[in-house]
Formats: sequence, C-alpha cells, structure tokens
Amino acid sequence: MKHLLVISAICLGIGTNSFGQNSNTPIAVQNAIKTKFQDARKVKWELEKEGEWEANFHQAGHEMSALFNTSGTWLETEMEIRKDDLPMAIKNAISNQFKGYSIDEAAKINASDGTTSYEAELEKGESNIEVLFSADGHVTSQKMIDEKENKS
Repeated sequence: MKHLLVISAICLGIGTNSFGQNSNTPIAVQNAIKTKFQDARKVKWELEKEGEWEANFHQAGHEMSALFNTSGTWLETEMEIRKDDLPMAIKNAISNQFKGYSIDEAAKINASDGTTSYEAELEKGESNIEVLFSADGHVTSQKMIDEKENKS
C-alpha cells in the first residue's frame, strides 16, 4: 500500500510538472502555451519583464522559448537552429561586421506580427556578443553577454 501511495505521488508530480506550472505564472499564460504548443515538454516559466512571461521548453527535438503577455497573448517564439541554417545574408553580415568571431549558438525568432529575425551568440576569446539580425542580415541590436550568465 505504501508503494502504491509513493508511485501515485510520483505520477501526480510528473503530471503536474510536465508543463512546469509556476504558482506566479498567470493561468491565462499557462493555458496559452498548452493551446499553442501542445507537444511542449519540460516547460519552465520566468517573468521576462513586467507584463511578459517567457516559457522555455523542448518540442520536436528543439530547444524553444515563447513569450506571452499576462493575458496569454502570444508575442514571439524563439527556436534554436543549427549555425549552418542561418540565412546567407546573416552569415555574410557576421563575417563582414564581426571579424574573428565564431558563431556559438543561433536561433530563429518568429514574432506575432509575422516578422522573422535571427539571433546569434558570437564569441571571440573571452568576448561574447548576442546579436539580433533582421531576416535580410541587418543588425537590429547587439549586446555583450557575460560568459557565466550564458553557461547557466
């Protein structure tokens, strides 16, 4: 009987954890990811900034994140991609504007307004930069990132 209770408790824990329910995450936001990403696994929530919640999860073998506002409206999805899958315009921009840097990680970002952009984490020695590109290869933002923060 004790084993049955332990197994039941474990199953209940796994079932409620598959969507990483966070008591602080609004119910509308938790429900939104279940609707938009039915196959999302290992969901972890964090407050990105006031009024915006980010879900980090796995789906179809990809590391992904999705951003929702507090009412559950989807804002954007970021999906990790292979470096080789970056568009040529972005690869050219990196080689021309960030000489000596190598691509550490890459992601494709689809926004709710229909735009697509790309993010690349670039490294050169101890220097790490996160660069956001428009689909045609223009740099829209860049910031230095702390390597310790990047590895966590």
